[in-house]
Amino acid sequence: MNKSTIILTFAAVAAFCNGCTIRQNDSRNQQRENKMTYQGLRTAIYPAPDLDKAKQWYTKVLGVAPYFDEPFYVGFNVAGYEFALDPDAKIGEGVTTYWGVEDVEKEHER
Repeated sequence: MNKSTIILTFAAVAAFCNGCTIRQNDSRNQQRENKMTYQGLRTAIYPAPDLDKAKQWYTKVLGVAPYFDEPFYVGFNVAGYEFALDPDAKIGEGVTTYWGVEDVEKEHER
């Protein structure tokens, strides 16, 4: 598992925490505060085995055409967020999400 995967996995568990404070027990069993540096959700990538059909449907539903349209990835800008379709992703594996953080190294260390 690479650093980005760890950060994204932890961020997904933390849900929509944006600058929130969490409490963790340190080695002396004392409470300490950690300020998270999440900058919010950035990208959601949906599996789309039938890319052309999915692209047509989402273009109609979202009301915008994709800004990036290639056979390996279709990307839409939806209210400043990346909504994407991936023909190689497996349906049963769900949506891949990416979160923004101020400092990946710092979050990985934390």
